[in-house]
Amino acid sequence: MADAVEIAENEEGFVGAVEEEVMTELEGLGLAGDDLGKLRKRVKAGARRAYRGRIRPSVKRSNARSKSSVTVATSLTENVTTKGYFEFKKRELPKEIQEGLANGSLQFVDATIYVTKDAAGKNSIKLFSSADNEVVGASNLTGAKLPKGQFFLFTGISLDYASRTVVGDLTNAKFDDAYPAALEAGEISKIICGDENLIKDFPIANFPEGNTSGRNHFIKLENPKWIREQEVIEAEIDTPAALPNVATGGSEDFATLRLRLHGGMVIRK
Repeated sequence: MADAVEIAENEEGFVGAVEEEVMTELEGLGLAGDDLGKLRKRVKAGARRAYRGRIRPSVKRSNARSKSSVTVATSLTENVTTKGYFEFKKRELPKEIQEGLANGSLQFVDATIYVTKDAAGKNSIKLFSSADNEVVGASNLTGAKLPKGQFFLFTGISLDYASRTVVGDLTNAKFDDAYPAALEAGEISKIICGDENLIKDFPIANFPEGNTSGRNHFIKLENPKWIREQEVIEAEIDTPAALPNVATGGSEDFATLRLRLHGGMVIRK
């Protein structure tokens, strides 16, 4: 935003000034025309409430700016794209990465981190491991960490379930099954990157079930965070009972889980 200036002496002047400043700040969020119209109304309403209830003409506009922009950004997270979150969060990247993005040697692209794990007979499942190798269909990380120079903005999560009929072949799983009762009653106890908590004690019942022709177990995060280069990712699911591991009629059903972390990646062009 622009440098702080004195609040206008009257309410309409203040509302107009805040509207102009906040809208300028949020231009890069990728919202459609209708969303921008709704956003403008919320900004004006929030500024009016701030002026009447909390703001005094002698207070610098920088204070009003932070309150107004945080309120607006929080209330509209459902409409913000990954690119929009990136515009907010890129200042948290190391200086040399910001410079690379500015000079065009680096770019921000859509990306997903995923891992598939056998969960049959288990009630505590570690989804990333330092022993993991990058194998198409099983995982796109080696050693449960990003390569040097890559930074991932984590903005959404999916957890899918499948019954696998070929022992030892994770890539054979078709992830369109409903959660068994034990899984639905469980939780993602943690997702950690380095020493930072990304998700903690997250109930699996929060995930939508979708439909039988194509389940959509996706949730958009309210608090996106960076997964940084060379920092080990840990993710663990705990359930109240072991997941299915049942042999019937000469074939076997093995519980299989796929965790996908959605967002965008900073990479070299």
